[in-house]
Amino acid sequence: MSRHFGKSGHSHRWVVIATVVCVALAVVAYVLHGMFGQGEGASSSNQDGTTSGTATVSTEPGDTDGLSLPFSIEGVPSDATILDVSEGTETSALEGEWTFGGDYTKIGSFPIDSDTVFGSCTDNPDDLTSYVAALIMLNGATPLEERQIGETVYEPQDGTGSAQGAVWRSSVLSLSPTTGADDWRLQAWSAATGTVDTLGTARDLNGENDTPLLDGEIVPTENESNAFFASWYLNQGTWTPTVISYALNEGTSTPTLIDTGSYPAATDGGVIYAGSPAATESTTLYKALHTWDTSSSSTVFTVVSEGNDWGISGVWAYGDRRAVCLSSDKAADGCYIGFWDGSFSTNITWLHMASPSVVASMNESWLVWGSGSQADNAGMYAYNLESNAIEYLGSAIGYSRPVIASENNTVLVPESDGQGAVIFHVGTLS
Repeated sequence: MSRHFGKSGHSHRWVVIATVVCVALAVVAYVLHGMFGQGEGASSSNQDGTTSGTATVSTEPGDTDGLSLPFSIEGVPSDATILDVSEGTETSALEGEWTFGGDYTKIGSFPIDSDTVFGSCTDNPDDLTSYVAALIMLNGATPLEERQIGETVYEPQDGTGSAQGAVWRSSVLSLSPTTGADDWRLQAWSAATGTVDTLGTARDLNGENDTPLLDGEIVPTENESNAFFASWYLNQGTWTPTVISYALNEGTSTPTLIDTGSYPAATDGGVIYAGSPAATESTTLYKALHTWDTSSSSTVFTVVSEGNDWGISGVWAYGDRRAVCLSSDKAADGCYIGFWDGSFSTNITWLHMASPSVVASMNESWLVWGSGSQADNAGMYAYNLESNAIEYLGSAIGYSRPVIASENNTVLVPESDGQGAVIFHVGTLS
């Protein structure tokens, strides 16, 4: 069965299923916001394979006859211990936990701190055009923008940020959405000024409204000066996956076309991203990791496998930590996440899981992940970068995507019975 790396469908991010009688609107609501179910589960484990809770994590050196990498990494060390992550059965508790959602009025994207989540809100869930970007708190939500008026309405979706500001993507809301199209807009909010700027759109970039949807989970990311994103770019009649950059605090500006590639992750000095794409029948395999600053780009490492069937399907960075997910074009192979220091001089750990790809986020202390919209392997996990402990956060079939705050250990964990509105849990990992 063919698949796409981390393919969640950006419009599924919001899980808003309008409670209207009209069949057409119900179908649109499903397409736009998706559905998922909730399971139970939890685990915590340390590096020697012992557990607290009922899930286990086994360890095998990468260079023994046990669990070993089915590919090689050329250019940086790749010999760290491999932790094999199993399914959990008992959910880890979150400190200071509170919840929101459950009535379609507030949809979470990512946590800012223990009291605040970035997302979207509305006072009329039956009107799909009424959602606006917002800060969500226990006692309500504060809209960051005015409701859009006109034929072209953008739905707020995935983003990243902190208490200082946020950058997020939206996509044009249509009652007859084009399958596989991504008519996106990139926006940024500054806490200092209270303003929201539009950085750019797919229509500005490509001159048309049917830009295709890239494989995988592409979330905008930022440092102090720039926002980074990836999109198909139309150049002389040819579509190419391209990493792009927009200057912050300048409003709409001309993007910098960095390179062919995808999965950008901002660093203090620039961005790291997957490049050297090689198309297969089911997806695109990115065969190299690159880094870019304001003046130049260079290759960090390349991926080599016997059947040329492994490639990069996710990139994350924070402080002096880097994480890269590698996936196969065969779903049964699962995926591997490798961790390095900021210079890639030390390979710290490898995680292996049954999911063929992941949706993840990372801060200084934790990487949290799930399988996105995949129906199988629906567990959500948190890996502590210092202790190697792994916490099991529960299961959400079709919407397995926890998110960690950038400046603290607040995590946003979704819950749903697969039938009604999503409930979002907010709490602190310890």
